[in-house]
Amino acid sequence: MLIMEIAIVVGIIAIILIGLSSASCNSGCCSTISSLISAVTGKMNFSEIQVYAANAGFTGNDLNTATAIALAESSGNPIAVGDVTLAPTKGPSIGLWQINIGSKAHGSQYTQAELFDPQTNADAAYAIYEASGNTFSAWSTYTSLAYIKYLPAGSSCCNTEA
Repeated sequence: MLIMEIAIVVGIIAIILIGLSSASCNSGCCSTISSLISAVTGKMNFSEIQVYAANAGFTGNDLNTATAIALAESSGNPIAVGDVTLAPTKGPSIGLWQINIGSKAHGSQYTQAELFDPQTNADAAYAIYEASGNTFSAWSTYTSLAYIKYLPAGSSCCNTEA
């Protein structure tokens, strides 16, 4: 019974926070509310992820593309772990941009714990992007166009290199 009551309270808090986040804020309260929503849901939204992507070095249309790729790869979950069956050579893939840490992968210099940090993950993604000739070809969600549905309305699109 106590678990049910806790779940109801958490749900009510989430509904209140979501309602507050859609209201306009003139101070820094929106980012605080957004962070609280992320803490409750465990997932980050487009604008939260975009801050990390910009800090890593993504700019212009590539900033939106990088952010959309992170959402397509991890659903905004900074502690997402994928490609586990490909370990130890080509997996697992960790965090927002699903950085592959297998022994034959592009992110093998990082530990799983390091890549759970959104900024470290964004920095690793930017390094992979640069190593790929400033393209997103290393991400299957880019080459398959799965990232497009996560782009904000009016964004420049599309993958022309696949």
